[in-house]
Order: sequence, then structure tokens, then C-alpha cells
Amino acid sequence: MIEKELIAHLLRNQQYIGTIISSGFKSKFVDPENTTFSSVRALFELICDFYLKYTQVLDREHLPVFASNDKYSDEQVKSILILYEEISLILPTKEFEFIMDSLKKTYAVEILKQKLDVGISALEQNKILGAIQFIKEGVFTVENIFNSSAKEGTIRESISLRERAYMEAKSGKSMGLTSGFPTFDRLTGGMKPGELIVIMSGPREGKSTLLLNVAHHVQAHKGKNVFFVSAENPKAQLERRYDSLHAGLSGSRLRDGQLTDIEEAQFRASLLELSTLPGELFVWDQPMSTPQSINAKLLELESIMQFDIIVVDYLSLLKPDLATKNQWQDIGNIALGLREIGRRRNIPVITAVQTGKEATKKQNTKSYENYDIAFSYSVIYHADTVMSIRVQNPDILKTGLGVCEIQALLTKCRDGSQGEFTIDAAFDRMSMVERLISGAAI
Repeated sequence: MIEKELIAHLLRNQQYIGTIISSGFKSKFVDPENTTFSSVRALFELICDFYLKYTQVLDREHLPVFASNDKYSDEQVKSILILYEEISLILPTKEFEFIMDSLKKTYAVEILKQKLDVGISALEQNKILGAIQFIKEGVFTVENIFNSSAKEGTIRESISLRERAYMEAKSGKSMGLTSGFPTFDRLTGGMKPGELIVIMSGPREGKSTLLLNVAHHVQAHKGKNVFFVSAENPKAQLERRYDSLHAGLSGSRLRDGQLTDIEEAQFRASLLELSTLPGELFVWDQPMSTPQSINAKLLELESIMQFDIIVVDYLSLLKPDLATKNQWQDIGNIALGLREIGRRRNIPVITAVQTGKEATKKQNTKSYENYDIAFSYSVIYHADTVMSIRVQNPDILKTGLGVCEIQALLTKCRDGSQGEFTIDAAFDRMSMVERLISGAAI
């Protein structure tokens, strides 16, 4: 029944057909190695093929002619037409994405069973290499089914999708998640799915505050779900910082219970507003995390919540999945692991690295290459965008009061384009705001 509901969705919305084709699931579902005729699989294939040829949903008028070819017998065509009439009357009870996920699981189980059975049979015949090959094929196929970052298909299959993507870009609909910093968003087009964004700064120059501001913007102002890995601050401390930012109140007075009556009312109003926001910020306070443990936690939560961005505070405090004797290589492997998580889940990942203390002494630098990038240039190798930040009036940091002027240098790693802007940071309120008059792209 779930396969029929999938087809019912496809007959109602051509966008879903494009999603099926571009995801590569079409070839997995049809499975040319399976020679047994199935009217469900046949109708599914006809719908996809008709869409690829005419960019339209296969309707009742065109189905008899399109199905009548040398591939299907008269009896098979008849069963396809009967199935079409049956499915046309079905009103799907579940959303398309839910059906796709369930169908993938069902199909993956069958594929794995078949390959394992053949592999076991080969093993019983002492054909060890053949058994290994069949088992590897089963595991590889199942991984591909669930790997949303894997795309396959001919260049012609996605013509209509590419045209639609261009029109969306033209209308501004293709903008990725905004960060809350207009210059960053303008130069990068937003934080795109699968991208790794790295913030660099010296000690106590605002890495964690900037990451919190981005997370708050995405969750509170854009209504999206954020997975926040807090490797530096305990969950309770991060929540207090969040409340300080959201309410616009002094974090130290909030911590010590010294708010004025007006500020207390402001704090309670902020909490009430927070309880009604559509987006969620899920905090995972887990010291000594690894990319693998982060991915495992996301797998645990995926039946409860889908996330739109991963924020890791911060990369330099994580551990590699497999440690080496080389710190440079370890940091690079952590960056690669985070990027792969974003690619597989098709969401952006933003994190930070701490530069060496001597980097704060270097003045008038215009390029992040002049920084000592926390042991490893391979962090940049795996990043799509790097933003280095440096406090221009460090004396403010001694008191934590007043507004710090932070110079931000943005570099897009793929093409080397850069831009600068200034951030005003009120660290006591955990607030970072770009100045209205910002620098132009270099």
C-alpha cells in the first residue's frame, strides 16, 4: 500500500517526480536486475519516463499509448491501466517525505536480504571472494539509498530542475540560511546545504558569541531548527547566554539575580515569547565529542526532529574519530568529518577554530593565510567559507562592558573572493550586530 501511496503523490505533483529522479532513487526502485513483472514498478517507471520526455505528469489520456510498447505484453498493459485507475482514487494519508523514508527502509531491507542470501550461498560453496563481493554490494546499495548527499543520473534527467533552480535564483528564493550579518549573506548567498563555514579568531575574541548569534538568528528569526554542539560551555551556561541575548539583558546581572523590576518583566516576556517560537535550538552538551558521535546523536534524534543547521562550538575542542600522532592531521580530519555530516544531511555546518596567541599581535593583515590556523591549514582546505574576526579595541575585553569593535574578514575558499565588515559586540548582552555602513567586497 505504501508504494501505491507514493505513486498517488507522483500523479498529483510533478515536483515530487523531479525529487525522485534527482535523488537517484528511481534506478534503485526499478531495479533492472529484478526480471519479475510488477505493475507497481512498471507504472512508477512509466511516470518517471513520461516526465523526463515531456516534463508533465502522466495522465489517463496518454497512459495507454505510452504503456503500449514492446516492453510490456497486452496483459501487463491491462494490469497497469487497472492499477492506474485504482491509484487515482487513493487519497494519500501520509506526507510524501514520510512515505519516501518508509519506502527506502522497506526497499533497503529487501535488497540487503537478497545480497546476504547470495553471499551466504557463495560462502557455503567456499567462494569467499564472491561472498565478500555480494555482501559489499548489499551494504553499498543500502548506504546509497539513505545517503541524501549522493546524486546520480544522466545530465538530461535534471534539465527541468536546473531551469527551476535558475528561476529561483533569479527571484531570490535560492538564498541559503541567513546568518544575521548582511554582508556575509550578500557575499556568500547564505549558508548553503552541505557547506562548512569556519570562524577564526584568537582567544576571547568572540567565537562562541558569534556562533550563538548565528544560531539565535536562524532559530528565533527564521523559525528553523538548530543542532548546537556545546563542547566548551555547559548547557546551563549556554542557556543563560541565550536568555541574555534574546532578552537584551546583562548576562552578569541575570546570572547573579540582580535584574531591576523592569528587567525582570522583560526577562519573563522574553521567556514567554521563546515558548511560542516555531524553531527549536537543541543543545548537546557533550565534552570530548567526535564527528562520529555527533552523527550518531543526529541519527538518534532524526525520528523526533529534523535540523536545518549544525553549530559546533567549537572545532578545536573536538576529538578526531581516529587519533594520529599529528595534531595538524587530527584537526583536518575533524573538519573533514564535520563537512561530511553536512553533506550527508544536506544542511550547513558552522564552527570555529582558535588561532595561536601570536596571531593577535599581527596588525594590518588582509588575508587569513597570515594566521596560525590552530595547528592546521587543512581546516581551510575542507571549508567553503572562512571568516576571521579580530577585536580592534581589546581594552574593552578586560571589563566586559562597552562595545567592542570587531573587524571581520570573509573569504570564500573556492574562488578566493573576499569582503570586510565591522561588527559591534556588546559581550555583556551576548549581542553582535553588523554596522549599517559596511565595507564593500575586495
